[in-house]
Amino acid sequence: MTFVLLVAVITIGSVEAQENIRRATSADGAAQVFAENCLSCHNRLNRESQFSLQTHEDLMKGGAGGQVVVPGGADESRLLQMVEGFLEPVMPQNGMISEEEIDILRDWIEQGGKPWVGNLAEINIGRLPLIRPYKEVHSAITSVSYSHHGQWLAIGSHGSVRLLDISDGQIYREFEYTGGAVRGLVFSADDRHLIAVGGQPARYGEVRIWTIDSGEVRETNAHDDAIYAIAIHPTSAIFATGSYDNRIILWSLETALPISTIEGHVDAVYGLAFTSLGDYLVSASADRNVKLWDWRTNKQVSRPMTESRAGLYSLAVSPSGELVVAAGEDKMIRVWTISENGGTLSKSAFAHNAAILDLGFTPDGKTLVSSGADKQVKFWDVATMEEIRVLPNQSDWVLTLAVSPDGKELVLGRYDGSIERIILSAEPSS
Repeated sequence: MTFVLLVAVITIGSVEAQENIRRATSADGAAQVFAENCLSCHNRLNRESQFSLQTHEDLMKGGAGGQVVVPGGADESRLLQMVEGFLEPVMPQNGMISEEEIDILRDWIEQGGKPWVGNLAEINIGRLPLIRPYKEVHSAITSVSYSHHGQWLAIGSHGSVRLLDISDGQIYREFEYTGGAVRGLVFSADDRHLIAVGGQPARYGEVRIWTIDSGEVRETNAHDDAIYAIAIHPTSAIFATGSYDNRIILWSLETALPISTIEGHVDAVYGLAFTSLGDYLVSASADRNVKLWDWRTNKQVSRPMTESRAGLYSLAVSPSGELVVAAGEDKMIRVWTISENGGTLSKSAFAHNAAILDLGFTPDGKTLVSSGADKQVKFWDVATMEEIRVLPNQSDWVLTLAVSPDGKELVLGRYDGSIERIILSAEPSS
């Protein structure tokens, strides 16, 4: 008797379990039909007829015409009437769905219109085909920098910094960077430390300082947005960072802590450089201004250099410390002569057919190198700002460039993840 009763209980439980499975399967099936045929017009961003079915809760709220599903009543449900073509407008608009899909929806409604798990946007994403790239994809090279003694080349990309030994071309060290793309790299004046900056847009800026010999790392977050510029003082253990939050922060290299903050730009700071003697800090911004700062007092020196007509992306100071060049979206390179009274525009040139991405001087200060979104790299005579050499068109944008301390090598880092080291002659020619 007990045995029979036990079997009866198990049988009843199995029937209930089977019914629950049927309802769950029915809900999943309805979700798939909606995701394939209806979501593109009826989601939380694009609510045609004020109706979204991105989630079960959304669907049950109905739209401009009221409730669309009557749980347990398929024939009374406006949604099914439109899908079957008995009520205008017929849905979906791109043509009637299959009989099998209509049966799935009818069964789901008759079973009570039970909810599915998650939302249809997630379901649709999960159903997207896997499309593999036809060739290997590499992270963009976003920053390059030579050590002062010329032994190393630092290469920054998304999530990592590689330290190349110039003598043999081998990777000496590789450092992990957690702040997304490495948007700036500098070596300390004694080449004992390497500093990388970046961060997450609209969240924070990240600074990482590695001791090269030991690999020891110090990490700190600052700024209210990603950092796009960094400059090292030539003699003091100080560096500066510029951010999309419009601010410049001065740092102690020894403590990895901020010293002070400079505010004066009204848009992102994309370029920073100390003058050769370390007297001044120069900044370039998307607000079209180049500014000269007394970094000890955080005071601006004289009026800004305002001749640019669009945002500035790059800045360089000549080795002598007498000239500042800046360029960006308006495709022009402008050269200012600087003094304790500020800067005076001395030369300008229409340089590229698209935005200018980076600039760099040769060590003798006689030649300037520029890269642009037109995929060109050009050499300029600084004295006349005449074009003296153009490299063959690049495979992609050269986001970053640097000239070695001895002037014998130029390195180019591209958006497609490629990097190239170019041997320079003493005097580049056409």
